[in-house]
Amino acid sequence: DGPTVFGTDDVKMMFPQWAGTTVVGPDGKEDLSPETKAFRSKYNTALHQTANALAKRSFMRYLDSVVSKQPQEQRHVLVTAGGVAAGKGFAIGKIDAVKNVSDLASATWDTAGEQNSTELPWVAQECEKRGIKMTAVFVHSNPAETWENPQRGVIERAGKKGRMVDARAFSDSYTFGARNFHKFASQHTENPNVQTIILDNTSKVPKELSEVPHEMVTMDPEKLYSNCLQALDASSAPEAVKQGGAAGV
Repeated sequence: DGPTVFGTDDVKMMFPQWAGTTVVGPDGKEDLSPETKAFRSKYNTALHQTANALAKRSFMRYLDSVVSKQPQEQRHVLVTAGGVAAGKGFAIGKIDAVKNVSDLASATWDTAGEQNSTELPWVAQECEKRGIKMTAVFVHSNPAETWENPQRGVIERAGKKGRMVDARAFSDSYTFGARNFHKFASQHTENPNVQTIILDNTSKVPKELSEVPHEMVTMDPEKLYSNCLQALDASSAPEAVKQGGAAGV
């Protein structure tokens, strides 16, 4: 019902302790066991790069075995980018032009925020080798909101689902990630095989932007990192979540 999606976080499910176990809560609903939540909170950073390498290998094999063998008009991949928990899936589904690209793409490379958009030149190069076009979509969000919002922020999400991102990786994903995407987009304005789209996901209704917001390209990563650590320390998150969020300290 859509393109085959390759994502680092999906690969982590291959690791038994990460996949974990479920329990039935007092409300009768199935939930992850406390042990699984604690494991995901503490060891997300440790597992991330290995999972990323496996996802990349699988993606390359798929480009070789499927996408590059399709008719020329179908050789197209979608690449999503943006900060950790920026709401890439939500924003893309709300913009018709992007949704159409997603529906027609032969594969999607779901760039983890932790990679800071450094993978884009690699994907573009690999696609170019195989005669494949790519559309890279960057989703902009407010990092203060996505980190500490009590309804849907990273800290709150980790308390429910376990996966906790290190504050350093989170901060870099919004600052260096924005700079790297801005540079990539600037370098490919004349490349007919590479399209870049920027979406603003800071409000209830996402909208398309002409470029990455200046405040994100110039934001101080150290200041954002410090703010994230302070918010984490002041939160009522479980201890495992705090350990995972401060893994880089």
